[in-house]
Order: sequence, then C-alpha cells, then structure tokens
Amino acid sequence: MITTQLQNVQVTIKVPKGVVLEDRVINANGGSAFLGGVYANSIRWTPNDSNDNSKGGTLTYNVPADKRMAAAEKTTRSSSIVFTTANNFIGPADFKVTATSGFGDTDAEGNKLYSYTTNGLKPAYENQFHRGGLANSDNPDFEYGKVIYINSLQATGVVTVPINTNNDQLKEVAYAKAQEEVNSANFQQLLRDMNATAAMGQITNVTLNSKDKVEITKIAADGRGVVKVPVTYTADGRTYDTTVDIEVNVVKSTTDKLVVFEGDKIANDQVKSSVTPATIDTKAGVVNNPNEADVFSTTGKAGEAGLKIPTTVTHDSNGTNINETVEVPVTVLPKPNGEVQVHKGASVDKVKEVAKAKVTALVAATDFTGKLPTGATVTVGDITEAVAETLTNEKGTNKGVVNVPATYRVGGKTYDTTIPVTINVLGSEPKTVYTLEGTKPDVEKVKAAVTPGTGGTVNTPKETDLPATTVKAGTPDVTVPTTVTYPTGDETVNVPVEVLPKATPEKVTTLKDTTGENLTTAVKEKAQAALGKLTLPSGVTAELDPNQTYAVPTTDSNGDKTAVPVKVQYKDNTGTVVAEDTINVPVTVVSSTPSKIVVFEGDEVTADAAKGAVTPGTDGTKGEPTTLPETAGKAGATDITVDVPVTYDNGKLTETVKVPVTVLPKPEADEILVPKNGDKEKAKEKVLAQAKKAIEDVTFKGKLPQGATVTVDETATVTVPDLTDDTEVDVTVKYTVPGQDKPLTTTVKSTSNSG
Repeated sequence: MITTQLQNVQVTIKVPKGVVLEDRVINANGGSAFLGGVYANSIRWTPNDSNDNSKGGTLTYNVPADKRMAAAEKTTRSSSIVFTTANNFIGPADFKVTATSGFGDTDAEGNKLYSYTTNGLKPAYENQFHRGGLANSDNPDFEYGKVIYINSLQATGVVTVPINTNNDQLKEVAYAKAQEEVNSANFQQLLRDMNATAAMGQITNVTLNSKDKVEITKIAADGRGVVKVPVTYTADGRTYDTTVDIEVNVVKSTTDKLVVFEGDKIANDQVKSSVTPATIDTKAGVVNNPNEADVFSTTGKAGEAGLKIPTTVTHDSNGTNINETVEVPVTVLPKPNGEVQVHKGASVDKVKEVAKAKVTALVAATDFTGKLPTGATVTVGDITEAVAETLTNEKGTNKGVVNVPATYRVGGKTYDTTIPVTINVLGSEPKTVYTLEGTKPDVEKVKAAVTPGTGGTVNTPKETDLPATTVKAGTPDVTVPTTVTYPTGDETVNVPVEVLPKATPEKVTTLKDTTGENLTTAVKEKAQAALGKLTLPSGVTAELDPNQTYAVPTTDSNGDKTAVPVKVQYKDNTGTVVAEDTINVPVTVVSSTPSKIVVFEGDEVTADAAKGAVTPGTDGTKGEPTTLPETAGKAGATDITVDVPVTYDNGKLTETVKVPVTVLPKPEADEILVPKNGDKEKAKEKVLAQAKKAIEDVTFKGKLPQGATVTVDETATVTVPDLTDDTEVDVTVKYTVPGQDKPLTTTVKSTSNSG
C-alpha cells in the first residue's frame, strides 16, 4: 500500500509490473471512491497492456479539499492504494507518485501554495505555480518512489497418495513432485517469460530446500490438502524464499465383502480379488498377497462378526512405492454336514431323496440359521451328480458321500456350494440256518437267523420260498429270501442254508445172548462210523448225543431185531447245536449150530469134518479149526470138541463154535483055532460068533454113546481066506448112533490060527 501526503491535489501514480490494483479502482472509469481515508474522484486507470492489468499502467485521481485547508492546520491528508501481487512474479516493483497542487499558502514544510478559492477557480497564475505537493519536496517534478520486492513466483503440482500415507512418505512424494515441477518445461518457460518482463536480472539459481523443512498441512476430511516444499530463487544477488505448493489428493482402495463357506481354505486370489485398488495417475495399485499368518482358518468361524484379512496395495506415487493397508471383510457362511442311513440295496433315487431331505432339515435348524447373515436364505437343490449304483451293495458306515447342491443368497448375491452327506448303509446280518437233507428249513429259524440293522424289522419268510432239500446235502448257494423293513424301504436278505447229510448206519450183527452193554457199544460204534462217513460243511461236526439212553433189544434169539434209535447232534465251530437227527441202527442176532462128529477110536478128526459139522449163522463165514483132537484111547470120552471159528460183519465179529466129537470104540475079537486047510464055513461061523461076543463085551459097550447100538452086519460078506496059514478075517460091524443119519460100520478082526 502506497501512502501519499496530499492537500487537495491531482495524484498520478505509475503502477509497476507485478501488481494488480483493486477491481473497483481499475473499473472506476472517472468515478469516485474512498482510497484509504481520502475521498477521491476522477479516478482513472490506464493499463500498459489492455489485456493484462499486471503489466503496469497509470492511475490518476483528484483529492479535493474544503475551503479550510488542512495544510494551514499542519495536518496531512493521505490516500492509500490497495493492490495484490501478480502471480508468478519475482523481483522489485517501483511505484512512482507525483502530485500537482493548485492551492495557495504554504504547506507544512513552508512551501508556498496558492488556493483556488482565493484567486478564483481559474486564476491567471494557475499554471505559474505548480509547486510539488508531496511532503519533504518543493520540486514540482519530484516523484515519490516506493520499491517493493515481489515474490509471487509460485510453482504448483498435484500428487495422489493412498490413504494412511505416513509423513515421511508424503514428504518424499511431494519433494519429488516439486523437483519435477521446477524442472518442467512449463516452469522453465515461465522463468524465461518473467526474466524478459521483470525489472530484474536473470534468476541464476532455483534450489529446493531440505526435505525436513517441508510443511504438511492437515489433510482435509475430503482427502485433499497441501504440502509446501520450500524453494529459494536467486536473482541479482538477492534470494527469494517461497514454496512449491503440492496439492495432495488422497485415494483409498475399496473392498468387497469376501464370502466363503465354513471349512473352505481362503486362497490369496480370493482376498486379492475382493480389493479394488485405487488409481494414481491412471495406474491402478497392485494388490499384494496377504501374510499367511493373517489368513485364518474358516473352521468354527461361521456367523462370527468382524472377521477381516489385512493385505496391502502397492501404489507408485511419483516414483515412490507406498503400501496402502486394506482390510478385506470376511463373512463365513455356515456349511453343515450330515449323515444318513439307508437300507442295503436302496436305489440311487432313494439315496438322493434321503440325502436331500437331510440337508433340507440341516439348513432349517436353529443352530444353522443363527449363523447366517441377516436376511440370508438357503435353497436346497436337486442332486445332479452321479451316485454309484453299487453304493448300497454292502452295509457299513461311510460307504460314500453324496454332495447336495445348495444356493445361498446373501446381500443380493448368490453363492453356490454343495453340502456333503455321508451315506451309512444299514444291513442285516444273516446267520446260516442248518437243516437235514430232505427237510425244509424252519420258518422261525430262518427269521431268527437274521439280525437286522438299526431300526429294521425282520419279516417272516414265505413258505413258498423255502427250498426243497432232497439230495441237496453239500450243495452251495442254497438260500431262503426274506425281507427286513427300514424307514427307507425293504432290504432283501438271503439267508444261507446248509443242508446237512443224514447218517445211514450199517447193521449191527451180534451174537446170540450178547449182553445189553456190549450190544450198546456195538450200536454206538456203528452209529459213530456212520457219522464218520458224512461230508460235513466246514466248521460243522456231528456227534452222538452224550446224554441219551440206548434202548437195545434182547439177544436170546436169532434174527432181525427192532432197530435202535440213536440221537445225533450237529454242532458249529462254537459248539452250538445247530441241528439234531435220530438215526436207527438195525440189529441182527446170529449164532451157529454145530453137529456131532462121530469117529472111531484111533481115527483122525479132519478140519473139513469139523467145518462140515458147523451150520453158521446168517452171513457167517466158517474158518479153520484152531486144533484137532487125538482119538486114540478116547473112546467113550464126552469132553472132546473141535473149535471152529465163524466170523460176521467182514470179520469184525467172531463166534467160536465148539463141535462135539464122539469117539466110538472098536470091538476086539479073540483068536479062534481052526484046522489048517480046514472048512471055511465052519471057520466063518466061529469068526462071526467071536465078533458077536466082542460087541457084547461089557467094557466095549460101556464106551458106546448112550443109545448107540452095535450089531454084526449080517448082510455084509465075510470072506475067509484059505486056511493055510494064520490069518485075519474082517467081520463088518454096524453102529447105530443117535443123531447120525446113517449107521457107521467098522470091522472086527478075528485072528485064526491053523494048526
């Protein structure tokens, strides 16, 4: 502001380049206005450049006075001109002020002034006394000079940084931008233009001061602010300190909510794709991977509020890399998992139906819905993925997993997933049912042989499904179909049937008068032998009931007897009786019948004679006698026997048959005396008489069997040889022995002596 001491004067001010007057002065066009404390009129502004008021010009105006002159009062009237410095100007601005006064009297310094009022408005000497009207000067041409130094050269720039940029980073970016600006072609051209027009020498140096002197204004809430980077210009040996004002735009990356399902692993790309990086100078920031430690497990996080994963976005702001920290909000959606039970053999459609129903129930449960975001919904879809036909072939837990589609709608967006359902297959456990060949399995045993799975009810098999078992012993794959009812349907169970062979015992052949104890033993042996011939299933054994009583027949007579019933038990490998049977062991009582052997004393008892004397029992086989008795001197003995063996049952049973032997005495006749060459007939008579005497001998007769008779066979020829020498004559004697069909004969030797 320029202050001039005026007393009703016409003021002319040469306004230098580098300043701009107020609009009310520039636009006065001869009008009036208060300039400071002085009322001025006839204000006119004449610019040097009609297009640019900052290029200087001339300002004129008048300051009128009342009749009473301030000078006489030794007071000072002063006016002031308000101006602003022009943009981008540096150097001196020299104001030149002149004043022409038309008043008489003297001023406060004693200079002579003439008043218009005293001498008229147009006195003759108006132009003769143009005295200087400025204090301290009586020179009409005196110019009041006022030089100010303008420093409005202003470099500016704009930078963009991410939110939360720290001061050091901001200074770094602003400093680099300020350096860029003062080195830019536009700014250098501005310097050249200013040097050409400013009343100053060349700017010889432009120096940015230390970064430590950079001033950061508070960043406004709308993300804008200014960083002032101090700069020093040197011109004509004078330094001008100012700043490069760097306007700061603050940008912020945005994040979308990351929605994941519980149990899923959050991938780096999911986090990164949830960030929309801010753009600086048309270049988007680079979203970085989050730290591994910051990526939490989603397990157990469903429904938890305030979940976030921090990561960074790297921005390039004027060559300086700045990391912006962002936090990605995470919503973890609950994802249930369940398991269902279906019956063995359930169809694929049934498995899908049960799995979908399970998931529908799970997503409606309070503990699930309580973890959903407000307003979220879940829709269960139809299962489209393939389910193996063999999934329910075998019972057991975790036989497979069926994934049920589900669509979550959260905040207007949909998220598809599948909910796993573990399939447990319920199945019955059938045990083997045993039955005897020729007997159908028992319905109740078949039913009792099935242990159903959880919740299953065993149904009674149909009679028509019971297989015939005739000639089926040992046949594999004999089964009885039955059903077990579960909530999901019926399971068909094939109960395995083992057809056990029946034992067929051989006949017991026993001797007459065998004791009951021995016969029982024989029956048990035959029964056990029959069991030993059975071909039984693996793990099955057959044995005689150890607690049974054997009802054996008496053996006091030969022939077939009532068969003996024998109880048989079939046991499995645990010792449990799985089947019972009663077999009948046939019994035949046998004995041989011996006949008497009759021999003459001294004769040999032959084996054939002994064997021939035995009539064996049924199916008996005669063997050879063990020893043959001597008959010499045994006539009349009653204890002579021959033991003949008879075997039965392929030699397993032996009967010793005692064949009685009767030894007949031979009569011995005394000698007779006949003449040599005597009469043969007479001799014959003597011989016969002697033979009859011999068979009537008491000793001889005492050795005969009871009831036996001996007579001379009158029909037999008695031959008497020539009686020339001593000779023997045989006389046939006939024995009749009880029990013998034919009489026996022998000869009595009668010795004749010829004298």
